[in-house]
Amino acid sequence: EVISSHIWKSIGDYEIKAKSRDMNYLESEWSNDYYISIIENNPPIKPDIDGAINGKPGIAYEYTFVTTDPEWDNVYYYIDWGDGDIVEWDGPYGSNEEVKLSHYWNSKKTYTIRVKAKDIYGAESDWTELSISIPRTRIISRFIDLFPIVQRIFEFLT
Repeated sequence: EVISSHIWKSIGDYEIKAKSRDMNYLESEWSNDYYISIIENNPPIKPDIDGAINGKPGIAYEYTFVTTDPEWDNVYYYIDWGDGDIVEWDGPYGSNEEVKLSHYWNSKKTYTIRVKAKDIYGAESDWTELSISIPRTRIISRFIDLFPIVQRIFEFLT
């Protein structure tokens, strides 16, 4: 059971020691000294995404994700594929390690892949985005351009 806890509010080196008390209020001797360092933790750099920006429905495409953590901590990736499929905090991976993941889209439209990284201490990067176009055929595109209501119906059906 923890009797006391402490939150350090500044970066630095600290010396701590502890003692315990049992349910009969008998106390132990003080422990040996322990030394801890509180360091600044910066978030990983905004990740890079490399992969196809055009594709066809039902075909898997490989994407490479990479980020660097300023303190070289291991990182996790949160990936939103833009179609409702999400990879929640995949990892851990080494800082600057390339991660390759594949994904496919079933419907013809433009999707936005979003990714962010966090280090093992929970500091999160900003989002990075990449759009991939899964185009319609030319005939369907022209028809939809002429009749916008058809696009709404088509999106509802797909």
